[in-house]
Amino acid sequence: MSVAVSGDYAYIADGNNGLVRVDVSDPTYLTYAGSYNTSGYAQGVAVSGDYAYIASGDKGLVVVNISNPANPAYSGDYNTDDYAYDVAVSGDYAYIADGFTGLVVVRVDDTANPTYVGGFDTANTARAVVVSDEYAYVAWGGTGLVVMDVSDPANPEYVGTYDTNNDAIDVVVSDGYAYIADGNEGLVVVDVSDPTNLTIVGTYDTSDTAVGVALWLSGYVYIASGYDGLVVVNVSDPTNPTYAGSYHTGGYARNVAVSG
Repeated sequence: MSVAVSGDYAYIADGNNGLVRVDVSDPTYLTYAGSYNTSGYAQGVAVSGDYAYIASGDKGLVVVNISNPANPAYSGDYNTDDYAYDVAVSGDYAYIADGFTGLVVVRVDDTANPTYVGGFDTANTARAVVVSDEYAYVAWGGTGLVVMDVSDPANPEYVGTYDTNNDAIDVVVSDGYAYIADGNEGLVVVDVSDPTNLTIVGTYDTSDTAVGVALWLSGYVYIASGYDGLVVVNVSDPTNPTYAGSYHTGGYARNVAVSG
């Protein structure tokens, strides 16, 4: 359902299998490198230091110690009220896109005892979250992009919304722009330099459903586009996203991460 890359390893949120780690040091020869069954349906994953943080569906947040590459081990968990789709980690806090509960903020400096500190709820399903500077950017289903000030993680404050017209599923943020995988609408680019006044600047219509998105600093967005596989879009001019390439992965591409 999701993937994060750290060093020589890819960490996969693999549904009912939980967390699966794959050695990608040789990208032409991928090898299994351990797993941990989170007991829930692993939907999202973030890696920080020696820990993987898994958004594990109805089990909430599960923290796994990955310091031993061959033997990922349970560290702690926090059972959220709804369905954990995604997680981002910044400093001592994990930010969880928790379905109809919205954004849930959990303190994780003690990974054995994650504790609730705050949250923010809206009417639609929170599907993905990214944290940049003091803001959380949430792909909030039919609501679109929602921005919150999380300078005080215990009291997230609503800042702004942009209705993307379809179903906002994933989001990345860089240099004042949010790049949103917006389901049947494809890629939507929103200017977030003023979080109180979000404005659309560009779109790119993928032929299948855009469900995952990653950004590389060279000016390309990589979209997991369902049965179309990987679609690459040039966003060096965010106001005019253009097709750059694609690769048909053979399955239903749900998520993407870029490294090197």
